[in-house]
Amino acid sequence: MKMMELMKLEMVEITKEKETESIKEENIAYVRYSVMPGFGFLEDFGEYRTYGLKGEAFSGKNLKATRVINDVTQDPMRISAMAELFERRQLSLIHLEDVVIDMISV
Repeated sequence: MKMMELMKLEMVEITKEKETESIKEENIAYVRYSVMPGFGFLEDFGEYRTYGLKGEAFSGKNLKATRVINDVTQDPMRISAMAELFERRQLSLIHLEDVVIDMISV
């Protein structure tokens, strides 16, 4: 089974804005990324350990938006490297899903 078939994307947004696109990039001062451990279940395989990403966008000390993508990979080193890269490069939350899909499709 391909990784894309196993991956489930769940987008959670916590913001005062109505849509992520309405968050103006110039209002975001910093984006922090962290690893989200969890468990998945596949009927053929049973329960498995999985890791996702959480991105939080701040304006000053105020949390403006959060995005979570669950079940990205079973490799903790890979997801940690992604979180570090995204934070170092200050990847916008708007692009998170597309970049994750591109990286795991390689």
